[in-house]
Amino acid sequence: MKIKLFIILFVPLFSLITILGLIDWISYYPKLNKEYQTIVNYGYLGSFLSGTLGIAFTASTLVFLAKTLNFERRKSDQDNFDSRFFLMLGTLENIKYKIDEHVKNEILKEINQISEFTIEETLVKSKRIIHKNNSQIGHYFRMLYQILKMIDQNKEKISEFRNVEITYYTNILRSTLDFKLTQILAINTYCSKKFDSDYKDYMEYTRKYNFFEHMPFCIDSKHISESLLAVYLNCPEGFGENSFLKKMNRYILNSIKSTIKCGYNYDLTSSYLKRISGKWSCDKDMNFDINLKDRKLIIEFLRDKISIELLTILPDSEKIVKCSLFNANPYSINSYFDENLNFLIEYEDNEYDFRCANADINSMKKIEFVFISSNSKSLDIKVNCEHIFQDYPIYLDKSMSRLTSI
Repeated sequence: MKIKLFIILFVPLFSLITILGLIDWISYYPKLNKEYQTIVNYGYLGSFLSGTLGIAFTASTLVFLAKTLNFERRKSDQDNFDSRFFLMLGTLENIKYKIDEHVKNEILKEINQISEFTIEETLVKSKRIIHKNNSQIGHYFRMLYQILKMIDQNKEKISEFRNVEITYYTNILRSTLDFKLTQILAINTYCSKKFDSDYKDYMEYTRKYNFFEHMPFCIDSKHISESLLAVYLNCPEGFGENSFLKKMNRYILNSIKSTIKCGYNYDLTSSYLKRISGKWSCDKDMNFDINLKDRKLIIEFLRDKISIELLTILPDSEKIVKCSLFNANPYSINSYFDENLNFLIEYEDNEYDFRCANADINSMKKIEFVFISSNSKSLDIKVNCEHIFQDYPIYLDKSMSRLTSI
């Protein structure tokens, strides 16, 4: 920009001086005696050129000197910033190595068990677990905040650095966090007008620089965390091109968003079952019936019925419901959403006695149903069966169509 300005100003000025000088030189031409004419003409020309070129070279020297000084200043600023940044980064790493891995595991284990009626309640209760362990991990997150603050406050200077953008520093900083610290950070930066409002700048920094772009939503190997998903549902910014988010079932994710938007409470199971309630049919081997009014979920599998009760907390309100699965028989039933946000029901008999009319089911020790929905009219169910007398599982894939909706 400065070079263009110099050219725009210097070239017309130099051309004007040259033209005026030539006009002045030519005006003397007829007044001179012939014998001195050539010598005087060359003298005038030499004086003109020496004066004009001298000014031009002086101006050029000043411009290049200014550019050199500006370059040295920017290089000095970059060196000073780099020195401070990497010194603070080294301090942050030293603090991280002093954090006991057991502490991180216990924090996330407690967070993974939280299931509240709203996103706000879920995040507040999760963050209080982190506050409880502030003496062990608080120093790390305070140091991380100071580095982010320093980067953001110097963003204009960084933009002047040669071949360096602000994301160069934020990406380096983000890469030092492991998955567990990133998950704790996501919850720790939550704030609202009524809760931890002092964390507003911290939250904005992490969102602005996509600090959760590589954060998984599962704390253990299988279950998606309601608290971590609540972070995204509360504020979807800061996740960038998160690959874990891209793998999630968009239909189910949109179903959860829709039920929350309609004023229902935050519950993954009830949000999903509300969408797929009704009768589903595949063939004579499998039928599926969800009746939310009667609180029943019935799976007709291999010409036998597996009846599951849907338990609710606060059933007096249609919009405030927490849904869980229960069976009166002494079987273990576990339901959860996996990392792809598909709904799974694990139906297990630890005594290897399902007590069903069908001998095939009686010989199974575990039945796992994976519900995969892509729209409101089709439902894919993958059935994974483990037999008592076989070492390898049996997999069945069923595509079901909706008969009626409730």
